[in-house]
Amino acid sequence: MAESPRCGVCGRPVLPTDATTHRQGLLVHVACVGARKPEAKIDGPMKNRRDAHGLPLCPVCDQRIGVTEAAARVGEYMVHIGCTPEARRRRDRASSQ
Repeated sequence: MAESPRCGVCGRPVLPTDATTHRQGLLVHVACVGARKPEAKIDGPMKNRRDAHGLPLCPVCDQRIGVTEAAARVGEYMVHIGCTPEARRRRDRASSQ
């Protein structure tokens, strides 16, 4: 059996019953479209660790990011909207060292 294609934003499998769209030539979940700015370039799947169900874990609070939760892309990671300021501070600190 062929492996399901993966979402270009979250990296999870795209199932036949999932609502999908195409962005910059990549298949993505409709719920993931809001996880990034429309003009942002998708370089590949996020590098987040994942829980037992395949959902990404926020690298700031270590909690799962649900498919209906507001999220943002900070570098190569998806984070909760509320965690975005801390994620940007960590990224900026790491790049200045």
